[in-house]
Amino acid sequence: MDFNPISNIFDLSEFIGFLRFRTLFFKMKLLLVKILKLNIMKKLILLILIIGICISSCSKDSDDVHVDVDKIIGTWGNYKDVDLGDGYIWDYDPNDIENQIIFNSDGTVLSYLGESTYIEGTWENMKNGNYKFAYLGIVEITEIDFVGNDEMVFRYTDEEYYWIRIN
Repeated sequence: MDFNPISNIFDLSEFIGFLRFRTLFFKMKLLLVKILKLNIMKKLILLILIIGICISSCSKDSDDVHVDVDKIIGTWGNYKDVDLGDGYIWDYDPNDIENQIIFNSDGTVLSYLGESTYIEGTWENMKNGNYKFAYLGIVEITEIDFVGNDEMVFRYTDEEYYWIRIN
């Protein structure tokens, strides 16, 4: 074999080119691995966030559905009227249907005058303890104070009407 210096130089330049290519290839491979690890980390963080949101949205608090129901809804029996002018007090049997009033959740109200006779009207919570009632062509705004969930007082300038929840 003859020694050919040009051939050896050419082989050396090919070898250097191969080394550069291989170094570039390894750098690209390392870069790709870093990108993949970064994407895996991003996906892992995203997965952890999603799991956290799912767990927090499935807490016991969300099982208890809270609906804001007006305290006035139900059947009430009038048991006492007070005349504030002369201080006279009238007592009634709240279980007697003639002393009962029914406030429905749809905004209607029934006030019984007897077993099968009643006045029908509407009610609306005006907030701040005031309610608007409409019946027989009359519209009035009444201040109502609730004592707990089972007692209420209609307050007028000269009279107060006391009611207790029947059901």
